[in-house]
Amino acid sequence: MYSKKRIFISLLFASLLTSCGSSSNISKNIYPFSTYLTINFYNENNVNIDEITNIIDEYDKLCDPYNAYDGINNLYTINNSNDFIKVDAKLYDILKMSIDAQEKTNGYFNPLIGNLSLTWKEAIENKTLPNDDLISKEILEINNSSLEFKDDYMIKINGEANLDLGGITKGYVLSILKDYLATKNITKYLINGGNSSIILGNKNGEEFKVGINNIGAGFKAKETSIGTSSVDEQYFEVNGITYSHIINPFTGSAVSKHETVVVINDNATLMDIYSTVFMMLDTEEITKIANENNFKVIVIDNKQITYKDSEIELYV
Repeated sequence: MYSKKRIFISLLFASLLTSCGSSSNISKNIYPFSTYLTINFYNENNVNIDEITNIIDEYDKLCDPYNAYDGINNLYTINNSNDFIKVDAKLYDILKMSIDAQEKTNGYFNPLIGNLSLTWKEAIENKTLPNDDLISKEILEINNSSLEFKDDYMIKINGEANLDLGGITKGYVLSILKDYLATKNITKYLINGGNSSIILGNKNGEEFKVGINNIGAGFKAKETSIGTSSVDEQYFEVNGITYSHIINPFTGSAVSKHETVVVINDNATLMDIYSTVFMMLDTEEITKIANENNFKVIVIDNKQITYKDSEIELYV
């Protein structure tokens, strides 16, 4: 399971702006992708909030691995079929990008992790470690499964593994929204996807203050995307070891190498993916990938920053 995390962005100030009585400030809270998503616009007059929420709702249904919807072939449909399924072009494209991400991350992001994710989700809810034999079985299923694509948006899972796009969906949808807002010349906004995937325009021309709540510090940013992963939420401890929702698809382990990783770059999709992947890698590997891709990264362990990109200036 690749759902996440906790970062605190200065929504108090944003909410004060939207409650000051100006008709040009718009705010809305919704609950897609099993998380709260907050939408804020500042002094923008041509915002169609219903159109924006409709875009989010469509992807929420398409990428749902647990529920069926009338007239929609989604992840649940694919997971519960042995045959090719014709899907919407939007789902086809995000699945294609997921396979590309699997290759680019050397398999640390794997969309076929669904059964393993569900096993650890239940373990976290019950605060009980899963059976080792079950974990081994599900790793074998992942290794022996693949996603097959055909023309006309046809998709099929070969093997026993199931799809889970929790590690890409929010970032992907925020990238879609970022492009949509650009076409409307809307620049003053903040969209916070569950405190783990965030896109920022500007705040009436100024930067936003982004606070990382487990170290009592933060940074300023605008017109960018932020992804963060952390073991601070969705976790349990056994014998002093923290097990979280971030699962290594090679080993089946739910023990991360870091407490929190924050990644900053224009590409919201990659920020969602790599903030999770970096939780499984050594700091040396993280910095190598970050430098190659122009990512700005903060790594936190034991409530202390153990790595920070030199371009990020912190405030207290």
